[in-house]
Amino acid sequence: MRDGAYVIFFRNNHFAVAHKRDEQLYTLVTDQGYLNEPDVVWECLGGARDGEFVTATFTPFQAHVSSAPPPLAPTLTVESSSAALPADFLRTSSDDERRAADSANASTLTEAFASATIDTDADYAAALQLQFDAEDEERRRREAASASERQRVVANLGASRPQPSTTIPS
Repeated sequence: MRDGAYVIFFRNNHFAVAHKRDEQLYTLVTDQGYLNEPDVVWECLGGARDGEFVTATFTPFQAHVSSAPPPLAPTLTVESSSAALPADFLRTSSDDERRAADSANASTLTEAFASATIDTDADYAAALQLQFDAEDEERRRREAASASERQRVVANLGASRPQPSTTIPS
């Protein structure tokens, strides 16, 4: 990978962005744990700096030492970004709209979870039914084989027994 290049790759079950700068690889930090830490942008990959966080200018990240909570990550507003992003990407600034959107998202998530649970329950029930059917079929096959073996043994015993004589010796 050459300096200045960006790549997208699949790692830890999600897509990630990597960038090479000054012979060092960086990955874009997307972990929600850093959502309220606007200075953490990249994480070093490999080498002596592996795991080190850096800012957007690739300078080492310095943790905030104040006791106040860290500032929230900046959000886009209609005024600042309406020309750059489509309307459905923009965040609302009204508290009422935000609460309504959160409520709608919670409702959608609840419905999605319920649907996933139903699907999971249906899948589990289908799997149990298949297992029961397979075990039942195996039991029937064993019983049929056992009955067949009993019939064969009885037939062999009957053939090997001496037949009573119908003639009377004189």
